Amino acid sequence: MCYPYMPRQVISRDNLIKSRIFIPTYWPEVLARVTEDEFESKFVKRCLPIPCDQRYTEDSLDRILNVI
Repeated sequence: MCYPYMPRQVISRDNLIKSRIFIPTYWPEVLARVTEDEFESKFVKRCLPIPCDQRYTEDSLDRILNVI
């Protein structure tokens, strides 16, 4: 389904979308319940669930990683 990549800094999802890479945001409702300093907030904002199921070839995964 996906690989939950957690970079040290926030990576712009807009840049990924411009590169035709859709990275979903899981659990956005958590942001309304926690402060920005809490781990859960950082997880929602920084976690990039990289798609990696049977539809992707090695070349397409390499392209995604190069953009990231």
